[in-house]
Amino acid sequence: MFDSASQVNNMMGLNPRRGGLLNYILRAIINNPKNAIFGCVAVFVVTALPSHAAISLSFLDSCVVNDTAIKLGDVARINADCSDSLLNQINQMPVGESAPAGYSRYVNSNDMLLFAMRVRFPKLTLTASPNKRILVKTAYQEKTIGEYSDYIVKYLLEKIGWPEGTCTILINNRDEKWKCLPRPIAVKVEGLASKFPRGNFNLKLIGLQGSRHYSTNVSCFTKVVLPVLVAKMDIARGTILSAENCSVESRDITHCNYSPLSTLKEIENTKSSRNITLGSLIHERLLSKIPVIERDDQVMVIVIHGRVKICMSARAREAGSVGEKIWVENEMTHKLLKTKVIDHGNVVLLTGEGTI
Repeated sequence: MFDSASQVNNMMGLNPRRGGLLNYILRAIINNPKNAIFGCVAVFVVTALPSHAAISLSFLDSCVVNDTAIKLGDVARINADCSDSLLNQINQMPVGESAPAGYSRYVNSNDMLLFAMRVRFPKLTLTASPNKRILVKTAYQEKTIGEYSDYIVKYLLEKIGWPEGTCTILINNRDEKWKCLPRPIAVKVEGLASKFPRGNFNLKLIGLQGSRHYSTNVSCFTKVVLPVLVAKMDIARGTILSAENCSVESRDITHCNYSPLSTLKEIENTKSSRNITLGSLIHERLLSKIPVIERDDQVMVIVIHGRVKICMSARAREAGSVGEKIWVENEMTHKLLKTKVIDHGNVVLLTGEGTI
């Protein structure tokens, strides 16, 4: 509490000798704290009101708001001897935060006014007794995920890497509802974990209304049909794969555990690592490379150092196909060297393996 009206005047930068409504209100608050509620409202607008103006408040038992903030005009009927523009400013004065859309909260009229005082006059402290408990409901509108299905599909088509026309996108929970304020809303979609989604996956649909964010899970399903390699017949283990036993066909790969191969070039110099049945999709787990170098073969080791290229003979200690790394042995020094197979009978010494 302030000791005198002059202390309040000094804090607010007012002339202590100026008469009128402000001094009357402040003296009334100091003499009787119960008058603080009226004083709070009056202090907000007194500097803009004529000296003979008067304000009266009539708080409601309940009200409905459709904004993130509760305004003074939402919870009270205000009569003031002032211009319409100033009365509108008083009505629009924020006094608290509303509940989420579709919910309600109780607010105390005194607490709301003190909240407004902290916003407008943070250095002014007034004490007031509790006055009235008001139920403030937040209006809402219901939205469905299906309303934004075109937006969701557009987002996916821009993000996913499947070729155009090879995938079909479905939204499983189109009818799922969520609540927001009955005002315009902006939305965005995020959360795609893989550039090549197949089967079921989830996204986030986020609604934005000022400071309010609404996040809803979107359950999606993507069906993918691609040209892939398929076994034309039963293929025994160890059989060389070629166009004679494999062909390219369009197949549904939505539920495949592995990524199937799509061209005949990918099976060049390969053989089956297990038995493959007719109609099976060909993937890397079913293949093994055909070695171009066998164990104990004589190989030529190529060492490149700057512009100098040195070749020497060695013995392969293991089999390997093009691109694989194998150990070879220098038959003169019996030193083991790590090399990379470049073609039949030729390997290159890997960088960092030292001298031969």
